Amino acid sequence: MPRLNLLRQCLLALIMLLASVLAYAFTPRTFTADSNRIDLAGMVPTAFANWRQVEMKGVIVNPEVDAQLNRTYSQVLERVYVNGRGQHVMLSIAYSRDQRQGSGQQTHRPDLCYPAQGFALHDKQQDTLQLGRHRLAVNTMVAQREQRIEPLMYWITTNGEVASGRESRKLVQVRAGLAGLVYDGMIVRVSTINDDVAAARVLETEFLASLYAAQPEGVRTQFFGTGVVAL
Repeated sequence: MPRLNLLRQCLLALIMLLASVLAYAFTPRTFTADSNRIDLAGMVPTAFANWRQVEMKGVIVNPEVDAQLNRTYSQVLERVYVNGRGQHVMLSIAYSRDQRQGSGQQTHRPDLCYPAQGFALHDKQQDTLQLGRHRLAVNTMVAQREQRIEPLMYWITTNGEVASGRESRKLVQVRAGLAGLVYDGMIVRVSTINDDVAAARVLETEFLASLYAAQPEGVRTQFFGTGVVAL
C-alpha cells in the first residue's frame, strides 16, 4: 500500500512537471513590436498629396480621455488635416505592443469608446474601400452628440493584418500564441464633422487613398494590412 501511494505521488509530480513544461513552451515570449518598430509620428506624414496637417483648437479628435489613451496604448497619434478645398478630416491612430486578451492593452473599438463619452451611434455597416490596387475592409458608423454629427470609419490591424471583427481577431491571436509570438496592433480611425454622410464617406476615402499612396510599401502594410480579411 505505501508503495502504491508513492507511485501515485511520483505520477502526480510527473504530471505537474509536464504541465509546467508545456505551459512554459506555449507561453508567447517574442514581441513582434520589437521587429516592426512602429513610430507613428515618423511614419505618418504631416503633408501629402493635397493634404496638410493643421492645428484645430477645440476639435475633439478622439473622444477617449488622454489619461485612458496613455494608459492603454504605447503610442497615440491624433491629427487634423485639410485639403486644398478647405475640407477637414480627423485622423486618430492608437498603437499597442500587446494585443493579447487580458493584457489591458488591446485596442478599443469606437463602438465602446464613443457611447462612453455621450455619443449615440447609428448606421453601423461594413464596407470595402478600393485604395489604388489595395482593398481595405472597414467598419463605418455615424456618431452624434447634440449638434455634432461625425461619420467615421475604422479598422484594426494585428501585426500588419487587418482583422477588425472579434472572431477574426481571436483567430489571429490563437495563431500568434501557437507560434510563440505576442502580436502588436493598432486601430486607425478617420472621421469628419459633416451631416452629409455620403459626402463624408467620399472625402474620407479620398484622404485614405492619398495617405496610402504616400507611404512606402513596408510602412503601408503596418497601417493598411496586406489585403481584405473577414470582419
